[in-house]
Amino acid sequence: MNEPIKIRQLEAILAAQGWTYAARIGLSHRHWRHPDGSVITLSGDPSHVCDPAQLAAVQERRQGHVPATRPGAPFPTYLALITQTPSGAAGLIPDLTVLANTPATDLASTLEQAVALHLMTSGAPVPRPVYMGFQDLPPPVRAAYDDRDVEVQFVTPAPLNPVSLQVARAIDHSRLSYREVARRAGLGDADLARLANPFYTGHSVADLQRLATTLHLTVNVTFEEPVILPPHSVVSTTWQGDTSLLLELRDVPEVVAAALPLTVQSETGVFSLIERQDTPAGPGRTTYAARLLNGHR
Repeated sequence: MNEPIKIRQLEAILAAQGWTYAARIGLSHRHWRHPDGSVITLSGDPSHVCDPAQLAAVQERRQGHVPATRPGAPFPTYLALITQTPSGAAGLIPDLTVLANTPATDLASTLEQAVALHLMTSGAPVPRPVYMGFQDLPPPVRAAYDDRDVEVQFVTPAPLNPVSLQVARAIDHSRLSYREVARRAGLGDADLARLANPFYTGHSVADLQRLATTLHLTVNVTFEEPVILPPHSVVSTTWQGDTSLLLELRDVPEVVAAALPLTVQSETGVFSLIERQDTPAGPGRTTYAARLLNGHR
């Protein structure tokens, strides 16, 4: 049997093969992007031992063997395979090549967050799951699980807080470092990182106003009653940034006849429809440039 390697060694291999690294400040999630646009997400402790099946899945992605995904339900549920390693627990979501290595008690929430961030980072239409069970896995990945205890779970993306995403975008647009923004705003580095954490929900108006003043921006809080969409009105989503997306909707009279921008609510979240697009859509459907206000990514 080959000597186990650690996650940091796997990341060194990706770097040597031309993958570029993007960390998320204050979070343990790391994204690796190939020049062809492929994304691999690794979450948790890089000092943990990498599970053999995780290695096999990364090898499949590195060789360009990826599932023939297609746009599907806006917020699907993905197959996750859980094993135990000498360092803790290892999770793999093969549809997306999302890996998580954490203590067992943290794995479920880490995988949910990793999926949400992976979909946001990839910038592609949210894919319909291909692997619905163990038997669907590519042979090299399935073989890596032979004669081992494997727990099967199904994971949906964790909800992202649009306020945090707006904070992160404002900092990025300022072209200042997080440390410099924190210094100018009179915040600690960790405090600013927490405000930009997409899973943090404890923002105070005072902190947001302080940050906005530092970045020469204003805070705008509005209360609106959204148009409630019928179930399954969202056909597909194509993300173009942290909160921006193209949203294909089944036509609803109240929406088709309304002036934009318009706030709508579906079973998957609340969106602001900003502009109708010329992008071809199916009969009885319209595509909108939209922004996520609240819900799952």
